[in-house]
Amino acid sequence: MSKTIEVEAKELPSTPPPPSITLTMRKGPKPGQQFTFTQDIIALGRRDDNDVVIDDPQISRRHASLSWEEGRFVLRDLGSINGTFLNAVRIAEPQALREGDAIGLGSDVVLSFSITGSLDKTMVVSGTRIRKEMAERGVAFPGAAPPVARPSPSAGWAGLVIASLIAFLLLGIGAVVAGWLLLREPTTACTPDAELVKHVSIADGTVIEPGGRIDKVWKVKNTGTCPWEEGYLLVFYSGDQMRAPDYQALPGTAPDKTTNIGVTMFAPFAPGTYTAVFRLKSPAGEYFGPELSATIVVEQPSPLYPAPTGP
Repeated sequence: MSKTIEVEAKELPSTPPPPSITLTMRKGPKPGQQFTFTQDIIALGRRDDNDVVIDDPQISRRHASLSWEEGRFVLRDLGSINGTFLNAVRIAEPQALREGDAIGLGSDVVLSFSITGSLDKTMVVSGTRIRKEMAERGVAFPGAAPPVARPSPSAGWAGLVIASLIAFLLLGIGAVVAGWLLLREPTTACTPDAELVKHVSIADGTVIEPGGRIDKVWKVKNTGTCPWEEGYLLVFYSGDQMRAPDYQALPGTAPDKTTNIGVTMFAPFAPGTYTAVFRLKSPAGEYFGPELSATIVVEQPSPLYPAPTGP
C-alpha cells in the first residue's frame, strides 16, 4: 500500500541575498559620512523617509535608488530635477554598479559605492540552511544528485554494460574539453597607463589675478594597452582644488595616441602660491599615469592710487 506524504512547498530564492554595501560621501554636506546597508532596495533623497537622507537643495525629495537585481546592485534615477550621474556621466536608464563607482546626485553630492560584505559567504550560508530544512522534510534539493540505483542480481549484466559505456563516453568528452581548454589562447586583460608630454597652457608659476579664471591644459599620451573610453576619469587628487570639479570624463583616446586634457579652475582671492594635483583613474577605480599638476601665483593687487609722499 502506497503512502502519500504531503510536503510544505517552500520557494527557493532565484537570486542570492544582497551583500553588505557602504556609500561614502566624497562631496556634499558631510564629506566622509558613511551609510551601510544589507537590503534589496535603498532609496536616496531629501525626504526623511529615504534610507539615505541628504539635506541639499540640489537633491530631489525622491532622487535615486539602488536595487539588488540578479546578483548585482542597479542604480536608477527617480525623475530627479538635477539628475543622477555614474562616474560623471548622467544616466537615463538603470545602470549596474561596480566596486568603486562614483554616484553623483545633482552637482553638489558625490557618493562612492563599495561592497563591504562577502557575497559568496552569503550564498553558501543561505544554501546550506535551505538544504538542511529540505533534508529534514525528506525533499531533494534542486540540482542535487539523485540516489544511485544499485542493480539487483536479477538485473543481469545488461545494466552494468550500459553504465560502463556511458561512463566511458563521459570520460572521452571530459578529455576533449580539457584538451581544448589547455590549447586555447589565454585572454590577457589590458593595462592602463599614461605619460605627460607637455604643459600646453598655464606654465608653473604663472601670475593670475585674484579670482581669475584658469584654463589648464596638459598634452598626455596613452601609453597603456587600454583605450580610454566611458568610465575613464580625470580626478582631483590633492592640493588646492581652486573650484575645480571632483572628476570629469577623459577624452576618448586609443593606445599610443595623444590627447589634450583640460580643466577649468579659479584663482583664490588671497595672495599666495597654489598647486592643484590631478590623477587619471580607470573604471576599476585604479589610479594610473603621472600626477598632473598646476601651480599658480596670486599677488597682492596694487592700490588704485599711490600713497601720498609729501606734506
